[in-house]
Amino acid sequence: MKYNYNELSVNKRFPRYHCHEFEDDHDCSYKFLDKFESREYNTRPHDYNIVPDFNPLEKAIFDTRQGPFDIYDLDYVLNISRGFLISKKLKSILAEYRLCNHVIFDKIKYTFKGELRDDLSFIYFCHDFSDKIDYSKSSFYAETSSEKIIEEEVSILSSKDYDIKSHLYSTEKKLLIRTRQVCCPEAMQYDIFSIMYDDEIYESPPGAGSVFISERLLKRLKQEKIRGLDYEPNMTFGFGCKTD
Repeated sequence: MKYNYNELSVNKRFPRYHCHEFEDDHDCSYKFLDKFESREYNTRPHDYNIVPDFNPLEKAIFDTRQGPFDIYDLDYVLNISRGFLISKKLKSILAEYRLCNHVIFDKIKYTFKGELRDDLSFIYFCHDFSDKIDYSKSSFYAETSSEKIIEEEVSILSSKDYDIKSHLYSTEKKLLIRTRQVCCPEAMQYDIFSIMYDDEIYESPPGAGSVFISERLLKRLKQEKIRGLDYEPNMTFGFGCKTD
């Protein structure tokens, strides 16, 4: 059975923030980024499944003149790709759904039109499913840069095979390997999950670097008029497994 998931696209962020109260005057996400989101300063392989043991936004104070909205992006301003600021309304809705392993830190401070508030929460999804993808039961095809399909089915057996063939098709055949369906049963039981980049391979896993949200949850958020999401341009990925 095939399930459609959308990349969680958050189009709101705080234009101003102050969080330079950490050691060495680093921005407030520096230690968090190194420990939980980046391989740059870690001995490989880096574990993307560690549960955060501190809140990087504890001393942060954000500021906005618009909204307030129900969800804010943190990737653009703090390089936190799997974490978002959410309202009490959104937090209560998410509690009704199946979320992959995550942590929530409450009382995130911000000012709105000069008034100091602390009613936002920082939610961080701390489980990476990139190593759980079954490539042999996923579905891939090859197309030209003008999106003309040349090969309806490209057989790929592993992440390394995906890496090798993506490179060969690109350089020798001038074709791009695309993903039709991703087989990841462990992730498909959730309404929200994440897949991280693997910078050790030429091509990262399908949908890497994204947080995915199920169609049923996205529909609920639209019905509840959750503010801060970009509903229309979301990239859709099919998750399902080929049968023998």
